[in-house]
Amino acid sequence: MSSRTLFQNATPRETAVRLLPVLSAFLLALLCSALFSRGEVLFEEETAYVFQANTLKTGVFRQTYPVLGPWLSESGLVLHRDGGWFAPVPPGHALWLIPGVWAGFPGLMSALAAGGTVFLMTLIGIRLRFSPLLLPVLMLVSPFFLFLHGTLLPQTTGMFLSTLFLWAYIRMIQSPGIRGSLGCGLAWGLLFFTHPWNALLLAIPFALHWLAQWPRTWKTAVPWGRTLLFGIGILPGVLLLLWYFRELTLDTTLLAGEALQHRVNGWLPFQAGGTGGGGDPQSMRRGLSLLWRHVRLMDQWLFGTPRFTLLLWLGLAGHGWNRRWSPLLLGVTLVMFFGYVAWPQLDTTLGGPRYQAPMLPFFILFGAMGIHQIWRQLEGVHSVRMFLFLFLGLWGGLSSIEFLREKYQDVHEQLGTYFQVQEALAAPDRPLLLFYRDPFPDSRYARALIGANTDGMNTPVLRVRAPLGQRAGIRDAFPGRVAVTLEDETLELIPFAESFQDIERAGHDAHLAPGSGENTADGRSANSAAHQPGYLFFGWYPFLPPGRYEIRFDLRWEQIRPELPTRLEVMTDLGLKTLAVTEITGGLTSTTLDFSLSEGRQIEPRVVFGGSGTIHLRRVIVRRLGPLEPEPERIP
Repeated sequence: MSSRTLFQNATPRETAVRLLPVLSAFLLALLCSALFSRGEVLFEEETAYVFQANTLKTGVFRQTYPVLGPWLSESGLVLHRDGGWFAPVPPGHALWLIPGVWAGFPGLMSALAAGGTVFLMTLIGIRLRFSPLLLPVLMLVSPFFLFLHGTLLPQTTGMFLSTLFLWAYIRMIQSPGIRGSLGCGLAWGLLFFTHPWNALLLAIPFALHWLAQWPRTWKTAVPWGRTLLFGIGILPGVLLLLWYFRELTLDTTLLAGEALQHRVNGWLPFQAGGTGGGGDPQSMRRGLSLLWRHVRLMDQWLFGTPRFTLLLWLGLAGHGWNRRWSPLLLGVTLVMFFGYVAWPQLDTTLGGPRYQAPMLPFFILFGAMGIHQIWRQLEGVHSVRMFLFLFLGLWGGLSSIEFLREKYQDVHEQLGTYFQVQEALAAPDRPLLLFYRDPFPDSRYARALIGANTDGMNTPVLRVRAPLGQRAGIRDAFPGRVAVTLEDETLELIPFAESFQDIERAGHDAHLAPGSGENTADGRSANSAAHQPGYLFFGWYPFLPPGRYEIRFDLRWEQIRPELPTRLEVMTDLGLKTLAVTEITGGLTSTTLDFSLSEGRQIEPRVVFGGSGTIHLRRVIVRRLGPLEPEPERIP
């Protein structure tokens, strides 16, 4: 039986009725996106995937390390000078979001995933000889399903791909053949490429179920051959994911160790020093407590009905127990709950038990077995079973609407002000440069909304958490953007019009290497009798816009020996690049250094005591001489 039976054995009217839930899922997901998230991100996890989608659409795995790196939000991202700027997440969901990113509305892809999941549930129902509308309607009356697909969370694609795997597995069991086994393997490989941990969890009950089919045929070549074909099918997804992470994380030896930890964080729960929500150390006891919380959340979110819905659903599953499929569905339910006991961060404030979201189609099918059994038992009384079906559908639909209404109020009570800020930020025609305080605000959801640069330095509203003293230089470095400041208390947007001015720093107001000098009333001093060679002044990093500059070190010295000079230098890139340098070897030496910057960048003036004579630093003055001079035209 192929998917074409959805159309082959149905009249045009029946086909339209069967496709109506698919279209409804797509439209309802768009509606939920407009109501709940307004097309914005609500979770830090979403920011990582949208960022990576914007990165991958340009044909690269990572963006270059930005000049504003120290002041950009690292919410779910890696910012590394050698490795660049990237999200350490599996690429499947990010690749899925790319068409929506190109269209300017990533939520479109979540809606397509919702429609795809409902379509697959229709196909599964037809294969299991259910009423074609039973499974789709149950999915549509689940507020968990609808709310989830109003977000950009990776669990949207996870649910679609896990449903695809379930359909492919049922098809493989019912229709033996090369295509069925290879297709099932490809489906699992896609799930692994997108959500490795969920794929590994699902593999446990499916493997046991598959092995249970063997007792009568294990001596023949058929099960071995089909298993081999399944294994061949999974290879593309597995190998592509491993290659992707290798390319993403192992480009430099400096990055490897740090990025490997991020890679582990990206798709495996077990890690040293993991913490649960609230920062408490993760433990089995805490994990089981969170497990119980998620069971209760599933009880609330499944259909938005009163408590103990799970017990009723499990009762229906028991009533309709199917020896062939029910053990598999029960196994999936158990592993998807217990498989997250060791997960270090379980967020349950908004969105329900979203880590268990990929099991929702399995759990819906589990209880639907009982409804299907009741439907068959009432076969002789058509009016009764139609009344029952309509009553349950109407009751579930109304409960779901009321539940979503309450969640709408919860979301907008917490985030209403921040949505208003986002609307204000989107109003100007020119790109914005938004300054905000760090840490701000306290809510992780608000932090994802306010601080996320989901398109890197190309984000229409570039969000920078720079301190006050650095903002003027940053503003002048981005003349094409309108600079505004987000006030902490009122969340008002205040225009920021300050331009970069000459700056200075007292000699004692910077780092000092141990034993290399001492602070005085008017600066910092070092002498060979009391101090050892080392940095007398370092660790001050002003951000300068493009232009020509001079730095004057207000320095006095005597009895410096040429073989042990004091060195003055201007560095950038955290000391990796030298902009200007001079040495004081005694006598008259200029303490003013000139340099130019072609782009905005942090610099670091340094004074290095060489171990001879006496020096006294009063202050360091940075003066802008003007814009960069144009290069002379070359005559061929």
